[in-house]
Amino acid sequence: MTIQGRSENSKFGIFRHSKNITIYPPLINMLLKHLSLIIAAGFAAEISTEAQTNFDWSYTGGGVTGSGVLTTESTLSTIDGNTGYLVSLITGTIFDGNNSYSATITGISTDDYGTFTGGYPDNLLLETTLQPDATAGLEFATTDNNSISLTEYQGNIVIEDNFGYINDGYSGSDFSVDNPTPTPEPGTLALAAIGIAIGGVINFRRRK
Repeated sequence: MTIQGRSENSKFGIFRHSKNITIYPPLINMLLKHLSLIIAAGFAAEISTEAQTNFDWSYTGGGVTGSGVLTTESTLSTIDGNTGYLVSLITGTIFDGNNSYSATITGISTDDYGTFTGGYPDNLLLETTLQPDATAGLEFATTDNNSISLTEYQGNIVIEDNFGYINDGYSGSDFSVDNPTPTPEPGTLALAAIGIAIGGVINFRRRK
């Protein structure tokens, strides 16, 4: 930057040009560099501890089909003796060809419902199988205020709802998740953007 005045001191990058003083303080560059390193370290830490994972999911069985995307936390949770990844978000569609019923999935439900669940859903995907458990299962809500549950029963994933439209049989059903995609938290993305911006400022100042 340029200010009016006189000076002969060049220790911190202060140079006199006619009646103006142009200042290029190396100290500012040093501070910016260190700040970018700190932010980069925080960025890496958040990715390792707070990132989530998106999965494509699908269900087929008993004339019922469904598919979409679900999001799990990256850290394991244990609920009522079941250890797995907590599902925090689910989207997609569900269709029951037996009753010509279809609905759009809006998110996770916590309703106390399900013949096989025996209580509130824990909304876990088991650590070893990435399947809903037999104790509480996974439950999601739809645009028509229906609640649909997925639970494991005798080696199959049973699907049912509280409107009586869906009650899948026990054979040939399949629930699968694939294509895992790590997704950083919004705070992590903000840190990354700040770090990139500071890096750009440093490079710009070096080129001047």
